[in-house]
Amino acid sequence: MNQLTGVPANSKVYDVYAYDKPSQIGGVESHIGSLNMVGEFTSSNFGDKEFFIRHQDEAEDLAIHPEWTPYVRVFSLGGKCPYQMALQQLNLY
Repeated sequence: MNQLTGVPANSKVYDVYAYDKPSQIGGVESHIGSLNMVGEFTSSNFGDKEFFIRHQDEAEDLAIHPEWTPYVRVFSLGGKCPYQMALQQLNLY
């Protein structure tokens, strides 16, 4: 948390990039957006314990593009989000 207080208000936190398909079959990386602050960082009970960003399940992409399957690393976290697991290990969730 201490590191976050040093981020200037109204600044760009990071850029987001994605591939349109696996690089092994010609996928191209593109800038798809940026995470920008509006104001300054602040802590809150909701932000620390309740806020959750849902990530698209990769299986849904593979259902549409089964030809990508050989290029995707397969692993399982038992259906849990890795961020949720990290928060649980830090006793924040």
